[in-house]
Amino acid sequence: MNGQTAYSDAAIELIADALQSGHPVKIRGHGASMIPTIWPGDVLTIRSVTGGLPLVGEIVLTRGENGLRAHRVIAHRTLNDVTSIVTRGDALGRDDSNIGLSAVLGTVICRNDEPLYSPKSYRRRLFEKALLRSRALQTIALKLNALRNRYAWPLSSRQFA
Repeated sequence: MNGQTAYSDAAIELIADALQSGHPVKIRGHGASMIPTIWPGDVLTIRSVTGGLPLVGEIVLTRGENGLRAHRVIAHRTLNDVTSIVTRGDALGRDDSNIGLSAVLGTVICRNDEPLYSPKSYRRRLFEKALLRSRALQTIALKLNALRNRYAWPLSSRQFA
C-alpha cells in the first residue's frame, strides 16, 4: 500500500477499532511500493500488535495523514526515551519518516491467505529477489498481476468472517 489508499476515513476508523479490539482484519492492498512481496489487489490479513515493538523485517500497517500504509520495519529508533520505527516499501529506495508506535495498527501475517513467513514461501522469496533486480521482469509481472485482478472472482463475504 502506498501513501494514498482507497479507504475512506470511516473505513480506516473501523479497521483501527477492530485491530485495537484484538480482531484480525483483511484488507486489499493498493499501490506498488511493496512489490514483489505485496502486489496491487492482494488481500492482506492484519493482526493487531500486542505489547512490544514490531520486529525488524515484519510488515506493519500504519495510519498516517495520508491514510493506511503497509511497509516493512527496517529499524527502531529511540530518542529521549521515545521509541519509533522506521519503515520502507520493498520497492522504494528511501525510508519513510519515523513512525510513532501509536500509529502502528498491526502486522501483516498473510497475503492471499498464505502466511508470509513460512517454509513454503522459500521459492517465492527466491523469485522475489530476482524480480527486484530486473525492471523487465517487474513490468511483465505487473501486467500479469493486473490481468489476474481483472479476471478474478469477487471476494465472498466468507473471506472476511
